[in-house]
Amino acid sequence: MSDTIIIGPDSIEMGWMLEFIGRARKKAEAYKNVIIYCEEGNEYLYEDFGTEYITFPKKKGWRDRWFFCGKRLDVPKLLRETYPTAKYYMPTRKHCVSDVSKFVKYGHEDDGYKFDVLIHARNIERGDWIDRVCGGNHNWGGGNYVELLKHLKGCSVASIGSRDGALHIKGTEDRRGIHFQALCGTMNKAKVIVGESSGPMHLASLCGLKHVVITHARPEKSIGGKNNKWRYRKGWNHLGTECAIIEHNMWRPSVVDVAIKTLRYL
Repeated sequence: MSDTIIIGPDSIEMGWMLEFIGRARKKAEAYKNVIIYCEEGNEYLYEDFGTEYITFPKKKGWRDRWFFCGKRLDVPKLLRETYPTAKYYMPTRKHCVSDVSKFVKYGHEDDGYKFDVLIHARNIERGDWIDRVCGGNHNWGGGNYVELLKHLKGCSVASIGSRDGALHIKGTEDRRGIHFQALCGTMNKAKVIVGESSGPMHLASLCGLKHVVITHARPEKSIGGKNNKWRYRKGWNHLGTECAIIEHNMWRPSVVDVAIKTLRYL
C-alpha cells in the first residue's frame, strides 16, 4: 500500500470544498505523506494535515468550478508521473457523512482585529452561473446593508469577502480580500456575521461564528431535496454553530427582520 496520497484539486464552490476537506482530513489519517493539490490561497484550510502543497492559480470567472471548461476535474499528468504509486482523492458532489469525515475549528490565530458584526454583502452580477441555476439576482443589495447599520449603532462592523464578489458597505471597515488565515481569525473573534447564502457563510460555521443567513426556501436537488435551512442548521453545520435562517424566495427580506435576528446575537 502506498504511503502517499494526493488530495485535490479543490477548485469547487466553497461550501462543497469545506465538505471535501472534512472527508479528506479523515482519509489522510492513513497516510504518511499528504500532498495537497489546491488553489492558491487555500493552503491554510489543510494546514493541520497536509505535508506538501502544490498550487494552481485562481481562475477569474470560473465560479461554477465542478468543471474546467467542460472537462471534469482530474489529477494532472505531471503529478501522476511524479508520484506513480500515490493514491488519489478528488472531490465528488456527494454529501458528507459524519463517520467518514473530520472537521476542525478554524481561526484560533490572533490577527489583531475584533468586530461585533461582519457583513458579507454578496455582489454577484445577474447572469452569473448561480443566477442561471437558481433564478433571480441573489444580492440583498448595498442599500439594505446601509439601512441595517442604522440598527447596529455602537457596534464595530467590517465587510468581508472577495473584492470582486462582495461589496464594501460604507461605514464599515474593509476586510475584503484578506487571506484565509486572517479571515478565519477575524471570524473566530467576531460575534455574528450577516449575509446571503454563500461560501463565507458556510466557513463561518467552522469558525464558531454565529450567522444570520438570507436565502430561499426552495428544495435543493444536490442535498436530496432538502432546503438551505436544513443545510445551515444541520447538514453542513458540523460544529453546531448557532445560526438564524431568513427564507425569502426573492432574497428580499425586510431590513427590520434581518436587524432583529442579528441583534439577538449581540
